[in-house]
Amino acid sequence: MQINGLFEKTTLIRMIDGAQKPVDSVHIGEPCYSEDGSRSQILDIIVGREACGIQLSLINGTVLICTEGLPIQTSEGWKAAVSVKPGDSVGYQEKWGKAYIEVQEVRKINENIQVANVCLEDTVGIIANGIVVGAFNKVVEVDEKLMTPPPWGTW
Repeated sequence: MQINGLFEKTTLIRMIDGAQKPVDSVHIGEPCYSEDGSRSQILDIIVGREACGIQLSLINGTVLICTEGLPIQTSEGWKAAVSVKPGDSVGYQEKWGKAYIEVQEVRKINENIQVANVCLEDTVGIIANGIVVGAFNKVVEVDEKLMTPPPWGTW
């Protein structure tokens, strides 16, 4: 199944000027920094609530809380957050460029989280808490058996 995803609404996204802003305070039309280093304009902002999520913790102390379907750039290509495992390396944007940082822990969160993401004009990846993730217009394949069924039943 193909899926996209969101991250916790207080997640910091890298803007084109290098500043980081919580996704819940960005505006349509603002430029942000894309995964390839280019400028990309925010076309839409998606907000919502999810009954559960994933917490990714990297060995450098970075934490990202997101939905199970959020695309994460790994050294093996794009994966849904639910498919990322400890020991995987994820794309990480540092001041001097992109590197791959090891995932230390992946934990399911079984509580309501307020989430958001952005749709971009010409790219599919953004920098969220330093991690290269998919904007809302990026989808990935995921085995639906890995996904938590919605509260109304199975997929």
